[in-house]
Amino acid sequence: MHSLFKAVNVLRRSDFITRALMTLLFSYLLAVGATFNGILAPEFHTLTLGMMAVTAVGWWLTHGRRTWQRTTLDGALLLWAAAFGLSLLANGDAARRSAIALWYMGVYIGVWYALADVIGNRLVRRETLVDALLIVGVVILLFGYIQLLPALQTGSALPRPVSVFGNPNFLGAFLTVLIPLLAARSLTARSGRPVLGGYLLLALVLLVLSASRGAWLGVMAGAGVMGGLWLANHGLLTRAGWGAWWNGQTRRVRWAVVCGSVLLLLALVGVGVVLFKSLSAPGRSPVFRTELYGAALELFVQEPLTGHGLFTFGRELVRLPGASPDKPHSHAHSAVLQIAAELGMVGLLALAVSAWAVMKAARRHWQVAQGRERVALAGAVGAVVAFAVHHLTDLPAMMPAIALCGVLALALVAVPPEPLPMQGRWRQVGHPLGMAALWGGLLLTGWWSSGIYKAYVRGLEQAQSGDFSGAALALDPVIAADPALSLYRMEQGFLWGMAAANGEAGAREKALVAYEAFLQQEPGYALAWANRAALLAQGGDRQAALDSMRQAAQLDPDVWQYALNVARYAAAVGDTDAAGAALDSILAIYPEASLYPGLDDLAAQRQNTPALLEWTVPAQIALRLVSGHSADTVALLPDLPLPQSASGQVLTGLVMLAQEDVPTAESTILTAERQAAAPEDVAWAALGQAWLARAAGDADGVQAAQTVAETALQRGVLAADDLMLLNIAYAQFLHLTIERQFLPGVVYPVGDPVLLYLLRAADSAPAN
Repeated sequence: MHSLFKAVNVLRRSDFITRALMTLLFSYLLAVGATFNGILAPEFHTLTLGMMAVTAVGWWLTHGRRTWQRTTLDGALLLWAAAFGLSLLANGDAARRSAIALWYMGVYIGVWYALADVIGNRLVRRETLVDALLIVGVVILLFGYIQLLPALQTGSALPRPVSVFGNPNFLGAFLTVLIPLLAARSLTARSGRPVLGGYLLLALVLLVLSASRGAWLGVMAGAGVMGGLWLANHGLLTRAGWGAWWNGQTRRVRWAVVCGSVLLLLALVGVGVVLFKSLSAPGRSPVFRTELYGAALELFVQEPLTGHGLFTFGRELVRLPGASPDKPHSHAHSAVLQIAAELGMVGLLALAVSAWAVMKAARRHWQVAQGRERVALAGAVGAVVAFAVHHLTDLPAMMPAIALCGVLALALVAVPPEPLPMQGRWRQVGHPLGMAALWGGLLLTGWWSSGIYKAYVRGLEQAQSGDFSGAALALDPVIAADPALSLYRMEQGFLWGMAAANGEAGAREKALVAYEAFLQQEPGYALAWANRAALLAQGGDRQAALDSMRQAAQLDPDVWQYALNVARYAAAVGDTDAAGAALDSILAIYPEASLYPGLDDLAAQRQNTPALLEWTVPAQIALRLVSGHSADTVALLPDLPLPQSASGQVLTGLVMLAQEDVPTAESTILTAERQAAAPEDVAWAALGQAWLARAAGDADGVQAAQTVAETALQRGVLAADDLMLLNIAYAQFLHLTIERQFLPGVVYPVGDPVLLYLLRAADSAPAN
């Protein structure tokens, strides 16, 4: 008996240690290491790769003489390998880009086999892995709710929380895995159900606040599958089974079931209404996403068999004439369409075989599971379904932390409850050697790439001090070590271009060489053509500058700043017709451009000035306020986008001020001032104070408020000019970049034109 108790205590202690180790590993990976922060910040690389090495070696050493297991996805992974290989062979020019994605694919495959091994050999229990994820989930939820506190304190509109992931859709993707597993754990727990129920409620509320529509659909689908499995487990999916159960219930239970069903139906209708209304919300229109879908299908049609190569969607997207992208975007917002565009029919076949294999494995697992194990399995199946459905309309698995959550859920479902030993001596010997080679290769290439990346980041940091030529020279060994990664040349071209703008001899020519090399590798990026045009114009070659800027405008016809530069260069070479056509296109693309300082007469000099109704609502309000025709501005307020934002509140205050409702104007502008956090919000609040002082005839007050606004809007030399363009480095290369993208020779007005227009107008006397 003593020996039995001793063995039980050892097992409990061992399970505690395993749970602690898994929790520590999950905490680091999901909160830092496998997020974009951990990938982009080089100081995390050593720790992440070190943890990978320790985990891989620890797994290998603890495996001992246990049997190597076959897995559900062995055959499918061979198809995936074929898809990767064929696509790589067919798209050699994209090999370096694809190598980035292949490294991560290798990590996910290695994690899959490690999880299958430790679960199949009962080294780690499924419950232990779930508990570790749920513990980490508490921290992730905590960060999400902390992000809501400033809005709750000020009474402003709640932001979409992002927690540690930097994007609400990524948080939603994490919750698609967490919520079904948490629901199942709540049902199977022998104690602590109220605590788990509260945890589940908080997770659901955070999911709602994330406003991630794909995650909502995913969780609803996962919950539906979980409910169906629960009903099947109790024999309630057949008419006879349901009738027998219904007849055996009391009247109170029947009423509870009916009321619960009605409430569920109403909730589903409510979610449907919210989803439908969100399609017309500012910034959430489905137009951009459907254009990405169309682009993915077009790319698939171009290369239906092998696709364009892993990690190339963003590169190919900018090459498509007229495709959504006035901004480079790295994924198609759909896993299926992404695979079609990048891996073609072979990739789609691998996806279909994988899905079929997982469904078969889940069915076999369900048939042998009993009791609490079935409930836990239902939660895991719900997590896989929720994760998959979400990825029909988005691709948050581009973040490794989210992809690893998906692999974990897959392992909980698809690893069979009974081990399946590998048959054949060649597999028994070859598989462990293959795993050793895989992890060894991942670690070696990871250290190599990280070393180059650290040198690259040191070069970028050197530029922050203004030593642009020194920073450009620091990238020479980086390019020599990894010449196929085009991003390095683009950054070096920018650095030499900044040095040229400062008058350094020879820098312009070096910048042109770097940009030429980049454009040979990546001809679809308009910003490189624009910067090249600025360098050519600096050297006096105006016609070549015009041709280069026209190429930028042709690639991104919706970016009005390119048309503005075309107009400048066309005027410089005497092509007045081309200059006029470019100015017309600016007004067609973005009539508010004429509100920028220096462009005030843009609309006046063109005959086809857009009608006022074609301007945005804030611009209409601004023009009416400045011109003195403010009587009908109140009618525009209901259509004001983001009325609770600083800009919305200040514009509302200015409209009330024009109606001589000074108390309401002061109150609304004061609210904006209290809530202001971002520099632009501070500038908007100062704008409101300037107009209040203007109405009171306080010239000194106007000047003081304008100074506050101008100070808030001051930008550093390397400050971002277009935040969306950071997607090129962040999403398409997983690299840091200098925030500023355009050289000084490219005229690229930034900031809110309505804000800048109203700030200037505060100097004038109120119009009657």
